[in-house]
Amino acid sequence: MLAVLAHHDVLGYWFTGDDTIPLIETSRVTSGQDLVAVFTSPLLRGTRFAAEFAAFYRPLANLSYAFDFWMWGLDPFGYHLTDLFLHATAAGLVVAFVSTATDDDLAGLLAGCLFAIHPITAEIVPIPARRHDVLATVFLLSSLLLLLKGRDLSDESTRRYLGGSVLAYLFALASKEVAMILPGLLAAWLLLAAVPSVTDGDADIGSELRDGAKTLAPYVLVTFGYLVVRIRLLGGIGGYRQTPEITPEALGTVLADYVISLVYPVDILGVVPDTDAALVSIVLLASAAVVVGGTAYAAFRAGGLRRLLASRYGRLVGFAGAWLMAHVPLFLMSPGRYSARHGYVSLVPFAALTAVALVVAGRELRSSDSTIDVGAGSVAVVAGLLVVSLLAVSPLIHPYDGWKCAGRISESALEGAADGAGDLPSNAVIAILGLPTDVDRPPSTAEPKVKTVSYFRSYTVASWIRLQHPDSSVATYPIGPPIEIDGGAEVTANVVRLEDRRFPRLFLEYESQSPRCLSAASSEANP
Repeated sequence: MLAVLAHHDVLGYWFTGDDTIPLIETSRVTSGQDLVAVFTSPLLRGTRFAAEFAAFYRPLANLSYAFDFWMWGLDPFGYHLTDLFLHATAAGLVVAFVSTATDDDLAGLLAGCLFAIHPITAEIVPIPARRHDVLATVFLLSSLLLLLKGRDLSDESTRRYLGGSVLAYLFALASKEVAMILPGLLAAWLLLAAVPSVTDGDADIGSELRDGAKTLAPYVLVTFGYLVVRIRLLGGIGGYRQTPEITPEALGTVLADYVISLVYPVDILGVVPDTDAALVSIVLLASAAVVVGGTAYAAFRAGGLRRLLASRYGRLVGFAGAWLMAHVPLFLMSPGRYSARHGYVSLVPFAALTAVALVVAGRELRSSDSTIDVGAGSVAVVAGLLVVSLLAVSPLIHPYDGWKCAGRISESALEGAADGAGDLPSNAVIAILGLPTDVDRPPSTAEPKVKTVSYFRSYTVASWIRLQHPDSSVATYPIGPPIEIDGGAEVTANVVRLEDRRFPRLFLEYESQSPRCLSAASSEANP
């Protein structure tokens, strides 16, 4: 419910994100051949993105756009409804996973609520092109949840749950390759679960390793099969065509941005603009250490004389920490390093850690005598302040309407381009002048606002024209520098055929600037 309340405004947005419309065009299924292509072609097949920037294999994500197009055509409402439903589903699965892992419904509920309203979700939920992260999260959590539930049942039921878990993992891989972290995470979970029994002498380390290997084997086989198919279809492992050099400085920057985006996405104290981000990250990391260490201490205390890892809380803390760190190598391989849009999947372990810290420390304080436990008190204060601060800057409280503004700018420009291209030959090549530049704000901003706004690219324009004119095979290419605009600009799109130019030109003119979004797209093309 909180997920819907925080993001219901997206249902009124136009198409957002520079890759959304090309994804719709390239994912449509109008024949059996198209359906085969969904499973045998790279993401955004036939576009400049696939040819020049990156090669990805995400057939389930493609199928989601194919379903939306079959169901809704080119009505943005339906695509945003799908995204909202998927995010709400992910939040519900966070509740179920944390509740099952800790046997604590309150911790699960708090984790799900924090996941649902975290400011990072405003970078993902309003953009259909970024639903890959949400799909991967849904199926990763489904896989984990099925495995956890199945391990406490009879052998026959366990096999069924394990089969469902492996199938969910396959769906996660087909949504986004970030899901490949799951076998390693499962190994960490099984290891954490086995340590208490082995150290107490209740189980043999050899038997525990064999049982763990049997559990992991189907996940490893699925991963291997996925990689074989991916390499064959993409002509290699895929990914971004330009991978930046990994240096200690890059690692420091990624860690700083990563921690800040999760813990301190809005600079409510006014310290980030005037302070080195690395210093801020050190402070935040120290605070995180207090939470994690204090949670471990509180979990140990809650278990009495039992070892920390025998506690469900302690096990989840270790697992969540491993999950958070598993993403760092992936961020380092991204050309843009880390930005807030990359943090959606990481919200699961972050929300779990924060919820466990607050719930366990709070209960420890309530159960103590007249004396206050300093460790539990410190954890409760830090975790409580973190939850309150994130709620105060969340999409539940603030509009985060940067995507609404971007959608209206895109609507004006693309509708104008489609109108202006109506009289051009079907195989026309259009030069586009005045493409808007993307916005990439720092991980912590002075006000609650979207940090990774994008508008449209030249291939977005071509896709929209072809969708509006099914017989068209128009192509586009950019000329001139991108234009910096604010979210309230009015844009007029004019397609002009110049006699001294080989190709017609699309001129994008931003006639005025406004500090707020326009109430409606206010300009039309004048071809």
